[in-house]
Amino acid sequence: MNFFRSIENVGVYALLLRRVITIPDRMREFMKEFFKGIYQLGVNSIWIVIIISFFIGAVIV
Repeated sequence: MNFFRSIENVGVYALLLRRVITIPDRMREFMKEFFKGIYQLGVNSIWIVIIISFFIGAVIV
């Protein structure tokens, strides 16, 4: 019984890999959302970078 569950898990993993590797149906929308997400990640992380840079500068000086 455990053997069949392992085989099923391998199959589910293979299907997941196929979905990850294949090209999306709507490439234009995918790229638009992808770059929008990257931009938001950069904008939202700028405060963390500023605070860490301040403390590193304080320790070095």
